Amino acid sequence: MGGQIGYRWQAGPIVLGVEGQGNWAHLTGWNPSVAFLDINQTKTDAFGLVTGQIGYAFDNVLLYAKGGAAVTSNTFRVIWTTGELGGESKHVLWGGALAAGFEYGFAPNWSIGFEYAHLLMRPTMVGFTEPAGGVDRIRQDLDLMTARLNYKFGGPILLRY
Repeated sequence: MGGQIGYRWQAGPIVLGVEGQGNWAHLTGWNPSVAFLDINQTKTDAFGLVTGQIGYAFDNVLLYAKGGAAVTSNTFRVIWTTGELGGESKHVLWGGALAAGFEYGFAPNWSIGFEYAHLLMRPTMVGFTEPAGGVDRIRQDLDLMTARLNYKFGGPILLRY
């Protein structure tokens, strides 16, 4: 669940734009650590994108690609094989975003869209709190599929697709 704001320019079938979006999330992942007999868990609570966009419009359809900056809010945990919490750390990570999408205008000023995005987050050194303590290098990339319902201010004169 989230929101977006942006601006698009259309010249013939070519559409250029900028967009910012923020989303709440509940994404979790984990991997076992054979060397330390524990489980590393990652939870992403929110993510945001600021991107530039280029697209091609025909009839009521827009196909587009975009790229730019990404930010995620994360909680990293170490859980011992006994089930006890071995440490926790909260971090905000910055990286890049690449995405492609499809949007269909079904009524004046209204459209529905679907988008695939890949977030390439920078690896970071994470320090864990007590009782375990310690530092671990975390690398996190995210694959996201989103559905959108859009309302376009400015009307069909500015955006014809």
